[in-house]
Amino acid sequence: MKYLMHHLFGQIGQEISLKTFADAYTTMVHGTSRVQRRMLWRMLSHPPNPISYSTLSTYLSHLTRTYLEITRNYQDFWAQRTKPILTYKMEAFADFLLTKYAKFKSVDLSRNEIYFEKWIEETRLMQMLHQDVYKCIYSPNYKPFAAVDAEKSQSCLLDALDVIWLNFHLDNPLHETWTLLYSSNLYDDTLRTLADSIVNKGSTVLVMQDTQGNVFGAYTPSVWRESKAFFGSSKCFLFRLDPTYRRLATTIPDKYYMYLNAYSSDSPRGLGIGGPLGTCGLWLDEIYGQGYSSPRCLDFEFGPLLDTEGFVIEHIQVWSVL
Repeated sequence: MKYLMHHLFGQIGQEISLKTFADAYTTMVHGTSRVQRRMLWRMLSHPPNPISYSTLSTYLSHLTRTYLEITRNYQDFWAQRTKPILTYKMEAFADFLLTKYAKFKSVDLSRNEIYFEKWIEETRLMQMLHQDVYKCIYSPNYKPFAAVDAEKSQSCLLDALDVIWLNFHLDNPLHETWTLLYSSNLYDDTLRTLADSIVNKGSTVLVMQDTQGNVFGAYTPSVWRESKAFFGSSKCFLFRLDPTYRRLATTIPDKYYMYLNAYSSDSPRGLGIGGPLGTCGLWLDEIYGQGYSSPRCLDFEFGPLLDTEGFVIEHIQVWSVL
């Protein structure tokens, strides 16, 4: 809010006309994306000083915190149900939004409005947060895009930032209902129980935490089924949420990426994403709790998902997303 106030009021105590206030509303709620980017440039600029990386990081932190405060007004939003957001996660979220900033640093983004606009244009998650915050400021009845219904969220592995981040990256970033299909805290911790819980349940988000504290998983848009061969679509992706945000998209279109065999002895038993078997991008073994993410898997971009290949699972949750 302080950035908006700086833009509207300038010096402390300066009066604001109705036209100025209305113009800001028109720009931030109904203006084109280019007009909104230019206004943000003016909000963050303090001539003759450039817009520093620190200024951008601080603004993004304020923007995110404001978004979370707004969503607390919705009883069905995850902020009401999930674990507290620690400071380092807020910083990690801001760092993710600034990922593409480094791409333009060589042309001095902080002094060049054109490249500043280009950075915002390529950071779509920031655009959505930015637009939602200002729509809520001016239109209290507006509902943010990630205000999802989180059923059965006891001991949830996700915090509200994770849900915002994941919901944005799904093939349809407006999934409003997340239903818990499986949790190792609530159900038997066997591969067969996991498989029975997720088969024929639609698109899923698989989230797990290992004994090292890493939180990671996969999104699978295709329906899970028992199979001795790979199936599914290339729209799935792997992700890491803690300690940093990272998304690994598929590299090969029109390939089958999902594998689930909990019963047949004719093929390896386990759950896999990305292949081939033995070098999966993510694999959960028949021996429950054991898994790996192979650095030799070429089905996903940007290298291995984790710092170490093997992992031991502490907790698993699978959500159906509609």
